[in-house]
Amino acid sequence: MKLFAFDLDKTTLNSKGKLSEINSRILDTMLFRNIILIPATGRNLYGIPSEVLKEGIRYAIVSNGAEVVDVIENKVIWKRKLSNRDLQLLVSKFKRRYFLFTLHTDCSCFDSTLFQMLVRKLVFKKSSIFFPKFKNIINFEEIDKIQLMFLSKKKLKTIYSMVKSIETIHVVKSSKHSIEITNINATKGNALKFISEYLNIDRADIASIGDNDNDIEMLEYSGISYAVQNASEKARKVANYIVSNNDEDALKDIILNDELLKLDYSLKSRV
Repeated sequence: MKLFAFDLDKTTLNSKGKLSEINSRILDTMLFRNIILIPATGRNLYGIPSEVLKEGIRYAIVSNGAEVVDVIENKVIWKRKLSNRDLQLLVSKFKRRYFLFTLHTDCSCFDSTLFQMLVRKLVFKKSSIFFPKFKNIINFEEIDKIQLMFLSKKKLKTIYSMVKSIETIHVVKSSKHSIEITNINATKGNALKFISEYLNIDRADIASIGDNDNDIEMLEYSGISYAVQNASEKARKVANYIVSNNDEDALKDIILNDELLKLDYSLKSRV
């Protein structure tokens, strides 16, 4: 393994959205072994917890692959964003329909309700901008990602089918109650492919871990892939291995598959 791409929510982070001490030490061990670490998340860069962006992590895949960011230089080195034309198509599709939504741009999140803003502040310790009217997305030149949230599974299924019919847009179910919309080429898999070519790393030397449908392309591209026990059925099917759930320090199972990492981790744990 030369590169390790890891999803955050419900994968590397526990159910409280925290990085456990064990998973943190495992990431440190990988850095010690000169493995390139790539956080690959649906969050934007500023939504990644500070404890995840360890010293030594240079690149991150954010907003489900809409951007690859050079963290040290604080610049976007690859992007595939929803265009204004895409946004107009979405607005025309969703006339007179109501749902909760969040928008991601380079450095900001826009939430459709004050409740979402409060949750973001309490859970993620981040601020967002109040943006109640979906139709006003046409005022943006481009957007990284749109997340739609539903209480009704039937409504989610209906909207998912409507978005799926737009040829320039990629849509995935990111949970039982939400879907995420990006540019047709904005996937974690395409972003990982860019990084591997950018750094001249063969895909056979790449490992990745994830839990949901938005991780599938990344798992498929990697030479070796892991899905957590709590992963979606589709993610579990494409992964090479199933490991512990996200509340049981899932990364420890990856360590056990690599003798050098296991030795390094054992030595560092005694210090």
